[in-house]
Amino acid sequence: GPATLAPRPPVPPTPNTRPPPPSPATRARWYTRCEHGLRRPTLAAHANEVNAGAVSPELDEMVCDLIGYMLDELAEGRDPGVLACAEDAGSGRIDAAFTEDGEEACLEAAQAFIRDNARGNREEGLAAIERYAIAYAGAVRLESWYQDAVLVSFYERGLHDEDGAPTGYSAYVLFEGAGDEERFAWSDPEPAGEEPALI
Repeated sequence: GPATLAPRPPVPPTPNTRPPPPSPATRARWYTRCEHGLRRPTLAAHANEVNAGAVSPELDEMVCDLIGYMLDELAEGRDPGVLACAEDAGSGRIDAAFTEDGEEACLEAAQAFIRDNARGNREEGLAAIERYAIAYAGAVRLESWYQDAVLVSFYERGLHDEDGAPTGYSAYVLFEGAGDEERFAWSDPEPAGEEPALI
């Protein structure tokens, strides 16, 4: 069935709860730093099946850079918190990281940050937001176990559902071995469904 998102910090599994090892077919889609460096995922190729081809190169780059930064931090054992990034139609861009409160509070703060700047931020040189992304570390339920994952929600003006209504999308990148750079591995992005647009 579809993955269930669970916004909790990544927790190393104990010997009694560790999920079964991925099958050879699944493992073939995982990457390690030793073999690939930090290979940036390509969002448009994997995570937007509902609206295939609609992700612009600018949104793809933004989301993949955000995921890449999250993977960097997790590989080195740091808590990246909840990250938010927004761009206007020109060269304006704002970024923020929320780390001081709990996961839910930080996620709500990131969403409020996007909504509050939707019409632009003159002090930051940002016009009306054209696209945004929010990312954090949590978990997804896969069959009968939870797997650590980077969760990302994103939207760009022009993205819509089958009925033509504006809608955002979400995706996840599985990872394991946080804090152990030699064991750290991650998967290709997978779609996680639609989300309400914040702007």
